[in-house]
Amino acid sequence: MRALDGNTLIDVPDIKDLGIRWPIADPPAPLGSLERPGITQLFATSNSGFRHRGLDIGMATGTSILAVEDGVVETAWLASWGSDYGRHIVLSHGTYTDAVGRSYVIRTLCGHLDTVGVAVGQRVHRGQLIAHSNNTGL
Repeated sequence: MRALDGNTLIDVPDIKDLGIRWPIADPPAPLGSLERPGITQLFATSNSGFRHRGLDIGMATGTSILAVEDGVVETAWLASWGSDYGRHIVLSHGTYTDAVGRSYVIRTLCGHLDTVGVAVGQRVHRGQLIAHSNNTGL
């Protein structure tokens, strides 16, 4: 997958290459589509240096959020305030090494949640229900 880093396109691991699932039951609609849920922002770095290191997926409040892969809960923020992400979860899925030997630590951050159904240190499994969406945070 290609991502914008300033004015340069760079290669980053694609979700398909990592073998992980989407965090919702069905794959999201492509960026710019009017369908929901849909991708609302891609990996990118702006000319000002802001790095957006993930994919944002817009969805209806109450959508079930599923673990994309087996992992461990690093963060389970339960307050709806105090974070740009509102209630959120960070899962660690280990390290991925690509064909040329570059290593990436794979984490999932699920933000703006209504309910959080996991706790720090808990092991989760691919496809496990971990939360429900909302619009908490900024």
